[in-house]
Amino acid sequence: MANFQLPPCLSFVVRGRSLVSFLTRPSVRYYVIYTIIILALSGYSILTKSYSEHLARTRHSLGMYHTRVLRELTLTNTSDTGNTSFNFMSSVDQQLAQINRTRRNVLPNYYLGPGGEAYQRAKLTFVHYPKGGGTTIKDCFINISDSRGQSTPPTVFAGNAAEVKGTLLNGGMQDVPVFMGTYAFGICDYLTSEECAYFTILRDPIDRMVSHYFFCKYGGESNAPCDLPIEDFAVLVTNVFFHQLTFTHNCRRESGAVPGDGKWTCDQKAVGIEPLVEYDEVKIGRIMNDVEAQLDKNFAVIGILEELETSLLLLQETFGVPFYEQCRGAHSNGNRKESEERRRERKLAKETLMKSERAQLAMAADIRLYKRAKEIFEQQKGKSQLLRTMNVSR
Repeated sequence: MANFQLPPCLSFVVRGRSLVSFLTRPSVRYYVIYTIIILALSGYSILTKSYSEHLARTRHSLGMYHTRVLRELTLTNTSDTGNTSFNFMSSVDQQLAQINRTRRNVLPNYYLGPGGEAYQRAKLTFVHYPKGGGTTIKDCFINISDSRGQSTPPTVFAGNAAEVKGTLLNGGMQDVPVFMGTYAFGICDYLTSEECAYFTILRDPIDRMVSHYFFCKYGGESNAPCDLPIEDFAVLVTNVFFHQLTFTHNCRRESGAVPGDGKWTCDQKAVGIEPLVEYDEVKIGRIMNDVEAQLDKNFAVIGILEELETSLLLLQETFGVPFYEQCRGAHSNGNRKESEERRRERKLAKETLMKSERAQLAMAADIRLYKRAKEIFEQQKGKSQLLRTMNVSR
């Protein structure tokens, strides 16, 4: 013990020396300068990263935050929420209440609700789930409109959604019978029509992600970098359908204006739900519960790409529009021949996503919504008189 000595960094305290005296020592100054140099070089290294890599890393971090939130969502029992989520969210913000409320003029699921002739006179809005068979339905709608001498239904997408909503608020486009597009959900809120019906065609989220990835990789457009491994790509893209059902636009009118006087404007950029609630996990979870619980209330019909012809039958029966008669057998993007190498790539990509917990968590909301959608789809099939009649006749 007699030979024990305190380290220099502690001995100066014991001896009562000042911190200034300590920091001015030559040996300490060298360490401080060395540390500053290392930090500066690290900062320079970060700044000189390529844009794609920097974007990928940033969005990956954000995606991992989302997956942590969505891990909790997958464990939540929707049936326990009742109307609590609506009452809670209505007090948070007017925009959140808009996302969460039961819409006044939206017809519920035809097969699980009252049914009736209202569905055949309603304004129709097709929510296009990207890489989920939506192009086939859009082309089908265009062909039906042409055969009836009607104008082509307007497409609502990211670049024009704000303009379309502003036009509707100012009294324009109210006579348009059909809207369609990736940003079409929410259009019914801007229509004066008493009846409006949403419908969609969904696809297994993993298959959809594989299709999206290779569409991007071989020349298509995407918000995520196309040169990433598919697992990282999935983490960046995350939940497409959930975001389609929860985005909103800020719209406002000038002081003293009333609806229809031409003075409404909407911000060009859509507002996603996560930043809107400041990434609050509890609020996101309650919104997710509500979105899932209201699928059958917000969609008159839900189709499944894996059973496209049956989906067309259900659409025809619900709306009285000849979807099945004119569009069966059609698949706008399904007839392209692929090489054996390309098929192997797709198979390997799907296997990678199936084994990746990180990717599955990134898509957890869409996976959960798809599971509920398939339950609704089976209920629709069970209640379809047209489907029963066709099965009997075969």
